[in-house]
Amino acid sequence: MPTKDSAMVFVESRPANNDPKWNYRKIEKFITIDLKTFQRLTDEAISLDKINIEKAYLDGFDGSTWEIQFGSKGKNKGYRFWAPKLDTQKRGLSEFVNLCEQIVHVSDLKKEEILEN
Repeated sequence: MPTKDSAMVFVESRPANNDPKWNYRKIEKFITIDLKTFQRLTDEAISLDKINIEKAYLDGFDGSTWEIQFGSKGKNKGYRFWAPKLDTQKRGLSEFVNLCEQIVHVSDLKKEEILEN
């Protein structure tokens, strides 16, 4: 959500089940970022349209599912992949993984706590 001089980003992480041992993974955080960073992330998010969904698709039970949603005024788009660091290049998910890691970085979150397979 851009404003005149900054943008607001919402980052959420949640475990697949409600077992209390995963409570530390529950994150809901709004972050204000500068417009240059916002534009860079936006440009990279647009490049996700090139993902071949059939090639990228993989399903499993153990691990993590990463999701990016973006848009405005009800015109939202989202990408969600299970274990995107598994065969990343083969599945064509390099840009997706890179963007996820950049969002975590600008959010000052601990990468190892939320971006695991």
